[in-house]
Amino acid sequence: METKERAENIQSLATKMYYSGFSEITVDQLQKQFDEAVKNKKDSFQVVLDKKSNGDSVRAVLNFDFSQNSGKYYFNNFDLLLKKYGKEETLQQKFYVGYGSNYTLKEGYNLLDGRSVYKHLITTDKIDREKKNEFKGWVKLDFNDANESGNFKIQRINNFDIAKNIEEYALKGIENDKYKQNLINSLKKGNQASVTIETSAGERKIVIEAQPSYNSIKLYDENLKPILLSMKRKIDKTVQGKDNNNSQSQAGENQSPKVEENNVVNSKDQNHGNSPDQNQTTDTLKKVEQNQAEDNLLPKLEQENNVVNNKDQNQSTDTSKKVEQNQAEENKNNEVIKKSQDNKQTGQKKSTGDKRQTNKRSVRV
Repeated sequence: METKERAENIQSLATKMYYSGFSEITVDQLQKQFDEAVKNKKDSFQVVLDKKSNGDSVRAVLNFDFSQNSGKYYFNNFDLLLKKYGKEETLQQKFYVGYGSNYTLKEGYNLLDGRSVYKHLITTDKIDREKKNEFKGWVKLDFNDANESGNFKIQRINNFDIAKNIEEYALKGIENDKYKQNLINSLKKGNQASVTIETSAGERKIVIEAQPSYNSIKLYDENLKPILLSMKRKIDKTVQGKDNNNSQSQAGENQSPKVEENNVVNSKDQNHGNSPDQNQTTDTLKKVEQNQAEDNLLPKLEQENNVVNNKDQNQSTDTSKKVEQNQAEENKNNEVIKKSQDNKQTGQKKSTGDKRQTNKRSVRV
């Protein structure tokens, strides 16, 4: 592999790794494994990443395969292993990266952690190979159904409207379109999101996650303990109260969702308010908020990356023009110098001839 092709192949792999969530793997690590594979003419090589996430042990094995057609290596998939804190069992799943099935490290972790992720998948029809089947919806791993390789079956879930579901809760700032869209984007990646819910007793921070299988949003308190009461269920009870024509009960039910939601949170706070786990709770919430911030930053990073690429390309073009211009000027200067030297030599020859003629004349005298 030529030096230029090698550099381009490594850069392409590093870029794909970065946008798949593997920014912690350095280019030097990739380059070391890449060069070893090229030297030994390997058809494939691997790069391993070990990390901790919320106390869980995570190992990602990135698989790179060589293409005989293009003569390049490609990053096609990664194996993800998750060992939950305090548990002996290790879960494992292979995730693909590329056209039609593109998963990130964060999405893989969230799926193995039992949450759902929104995906746009494209598969080739088994009968008509020219036909492409598209799926836009939520996916979830079925931990009760695994194949011979140990990979869990991926369940597909349709008709879950995440925007409609979050609007059923009195979330602070949800009327802001940008905030709402960022929240939806984070939930679609399978993240738990830190939000502020408005109650009759004041504002409370809680954590939410998408639950497409039940067509709902799952709520947690600050200690990540499930909040069993949902506003949706209370509204249903309100409707039932109307059917009983109990106007006094109606008024109580109409006001109760916020109050009782707050009571549930308060009861959890009372049980855990002075707990030694309080620091762990703060760290967990910070991690949740950090995930949201990273999700909001990614499109900006992609845009900046495109700008940098365009800038590098323009700089390369300008540099080439300057090099050509300098070369032309140098050639011109060389021609001037050569011409000057030729004139000088001609002058010297003429001067020598004149001297010889003078000498001849002197002898004759």
